[in-house]
Amino acid sequence: MTRVQAGGTVVLAVVVVASLVGAGASLGIGPAAAQQEGYVVEQGEQCQAITPLSSDVSAEERYDYRSHQTHDEDYDYSSHGTVDLQRDDVSTIFLHEGPEGLSLVIVHDRLGGGTEGGVTTYDIVGLPAEGEWVVKDDDVGYDDVWVHGDVWTEVSWFWEDGRTDGGVYTGGLDDRFEITIDPAYGEEQETYAEWEGEVGAIHVLSGSLESPERIALASLSEPFVVRSGSCAGPSVSYERSDGAITGSIDGSGDVALRPPAAPNGPVIEDAAIPSVPREPIEFERLFVSQPGLDARVSLETVEESPLDDSPAERDGVESYAYLAIEEESGGIGDVRVRFSVDRSALDAADPESVVLYDDADGWGATEAELAGETGERYLFEASVEDGASTVAVATHDPALSATDIELDRTTIEAGESVEVRATVENTGPVAGTGSVSLYVFDQVVDEREVTVEEEGRELVTFTQRIDVPGTHTIEVEGQSAEVEVTGEPPEDSTVEVGPLDEGEGTSPLVVGVALGALVAGLLVFWWRY
Repeated sequence: MTRVQAGGTVVLAVVVVASLVGAGASLGIGPAAAQQEGYVVEQGEQCQAITPLSSDVSAEERYDYRSHQTHDEDYDYSSHGTVDLQRDDVSTIFLHEGPEGLSLVIVHDRLGGGTEGGVTTYDIVGLPAEGEWVVKDDDVGYDDVWVHGDVWTEVSWFWEDGRTDGGVYTGGLDDRFEITIDPAYGEEQETYAEWEGEVGAIHVLSGSLESPERIALASLSEPFVVRSGSCAGPSVSYERSDGAITGSIDGSGDVALRPPAAPNGPVIEDAAIPSVPREPIEFERLFVSQPGLDARVSLETVEESPLDDSPAERDGVESYAYLAIEEESGGIGDVRVRFSVDRSALDAADPESVVLYDDADGWGATEAELAGETGERYLFEASVEDGASTVAVATHDPALSATDIELDRTTIEAGESVEVRATVENTGPVAGTGSVSLYVFDQVVDEREVTVEEEGRELVTFTQRIDVPGTHTIEVEGQSAEVEVTGEPPEDSTVEVGPLDEGEGTSPLVVGVALGALVAGLLVFWWRY
């Protein structure tokens, strides 16, 4: 991993405060490793592999939620498409594989069953930010309460006798995921003071849609996890409290934590809205290599940096927000961050300009790898330097400048050429490419394209012919030198500026005597990232 010291101005910034043990090469668990080993459901010591139920229609169509907004009659504010899977006084949960990809489906109770209804509150954490609740049973403003964060949803359901409640979450589940559901039924929930009916079991379905296996969870009150992977691999579960998300890692091996997607992201309390709006910069994942056993990591968004300084104070970084990461126990090994940036947030900047700053050894930066594109967003990944306590997503400005200029001789005859050597330095956080122009008599007479590595220097050489006698100034980015031209203008001198004949290797300045002895300089750069 290339490490450099920071320089230039940063346009976008998201700062992540972290207690990280170390970082290194790519962990190999990013988008390229999206193929799943399978899926499991876990609760306490219970772990069982599950197979998504597949059909040729979307999970939304399969659920077939009907209300007065969708049907004139026979609606019941319930799921009409999962009746064969429903059971009296049972919460039924399954993964659905359809044309739109993988979805999480939740259905409480049975339509037309002989039950008295029920109540429950689910705190669901670890939802991919790019997904949404495509079904909310119910979302018509009655008794159900839906509250969304960027990667979590807390929903309280109240359903009457003979009806269902539930929902369908679609999007972002085709990559690796881990969703924690913390249920509270009946007296354990705090939303409703009065209700009738009780749920007696939670069933997770696996196998075929026509005849699925029903896995009964051991507890109605303990959190459970639906995730990709296998029971042999490490497990991640989440808790949410006071704006923080705590990830608990059980077992050894590479894992991925899902932080709050956007620091200070909005909370939506509206059942009619399927998800919170996407933010210009969002954290997708913290990939952790070989964490300590039973590690716990708290992720919390904060408005101000908890550190004494920040990239904004050091290098003109415009701070966006902060995400605090606290290791409560165990240890997290090498860390690699995945984040996404909306195209509009970059404005005219090239995505190659995005870097990751950290403060492991003073504010420095590493290049963020463009890992892919999804819709209107760029996906990036970057490793975190060993010992870093803060990292920041940013774009870097060009930082090329000329530091000195030399001429191969200071006196020439009119019509002869002088060699100009300029040293170009890069003080920016990553390699930069720019076009360097040589000015004589207020005119660009030659250009060179140069790429300079971070904290590096490159020598740029021009060869320039001058026909006008006198003492003239040649300038490159404020670095100037004088050359004295003696004798008379050559016979081929004209009042035009033009290139040398083909094969002479440079662009000359051919100027008539009438222009006098005035020579001025200017350096022009334009940047490509």
